[in-house]
Amino acid sequence: MADSVENQLNGGNSFLDVFSTYMGQVISEFMHSNDNRIELLQQRLHSCSFLVNIEEMSYIDEALQCPITLAIPQRGVFLRNAEGSRVCSLYDEMALSRIINDGMHHPLSREPITLSMLVAREQCEFDCSIGHFTVRSDCYSV
Repeated sequence: MADSVENQLNGGNSFLDVFSTYMGQVISEFMHSNDNRIELLQQRLHSCSFLVNIEEMSYIDEALQCPITLAIPQRGVFLRNAEGSRVCSLYDEMALSRIINDGMHHPLSREPITLSMLVAREQCEFDCSIGHFTVRSDCYSV
């Protein structure tokens, strides 16, 4: 009797058939949306990246060191240390690109990396009082 009611309610399919179809759709939608998210992050990463000119950036070496590679990058990008943070770190473009492609989280905060975390070079300045890059106050928005 229960099987008959189940088939009538589910258009002739069992609960497992319906659930399996539903989960397949959910996974497919998630993978598609994740691909779009990664593509948008990569586009933003490349638009914010720049050649690091050490002569032009007379800061302490630790501030120029990428938290991933522990080296001064040739091509860098600024990434907020956490969502909503004014403090940024300089990352190696290729190392950060790999982390984004692999779907990994932020190396420091362990949060998902978002578009608003990637900051253009002209929006950052070095704050000598704290020894870190920060988002300029006239550019700061969460």
